[in-house]
Amino acid sequence: MKDGRYMSWDVLIYLIYVILAILSAADLSAVILGSVLIAKFKKRYAFYGSGMILSGLYSSALLMLRFINPLLHLSLERMVVTSVISSLLIVIAVILFFLHARNNYGSKGIFVIIPVLVLSKIPVYLLSNYINAETLRNGYVTARLISLLNGLGIIAVLIYTALIYRKNRDKEKSAPKLWIFMLIAAIFLSFDLLFMTELYIPSHIADISLTISAFYLIRALKKETKELEE
Repeated sequence: MKDGRYMSWDVLIYLIYVILAILSAADLSAVILGSVLIAKFKKRYAFYGSGMILSGLYSSALLMLRFINPLLHLSLERMVVTSVISSLLIVIAVILFFLHARNNYGSKGIFVIIPVLVLSKIPVYLLSNYINAETLRNGYVTARLISLLNGLGIIAVLIYTALIYRKNRDKEKSAPKLWIFMLIAAIFLSFDLLFMTELYIPSHIADISLTISAFYLIRALKKETKELEE
């Protein structure tokens, strides 16, 4: 019976490692394919590819912090700092996704999304600077509240950007379905920013969607280049 219990525990540990490997592969694929887009199609997809890279790094950072924090016993203040730093990755990624729309579709709105992102940080700043004994006793609740407030502006800009992609899908002659992948990524990222799910699986799914979009873009642009040559 004892050996059976050990075997069950070993299987569980093995499954956890497999899941972590799959999630890490999803994030890594976003980083790699984003780099490929930048290398091959600098003028058209440099911003989109850069956004993919930061999105992959953001999800990887979440995964690492999920397991490193319990081991290092980080204080609430340090958890807040690491949370803010990791959130900068996704904030910049979102801006880059919008800049892709501005660069390729002539979309205006940069002076709208920046204030939205900045204003969403004010409650986070105020809360993180008024941590007291009560919030320390309720560290998990505080961390969740900070995450929620921190994500509201990002979610708004993500969905706004996805809708811009949809509105301008006719301008993506070779890849008119790009907006679908962006919308899927926006939905899953939004879900994680709101609910802080276990292992942040929705964020990794968002990276998978972005990776598929990169394959879609590369294939479409190769076809476009071939048609131009003929």
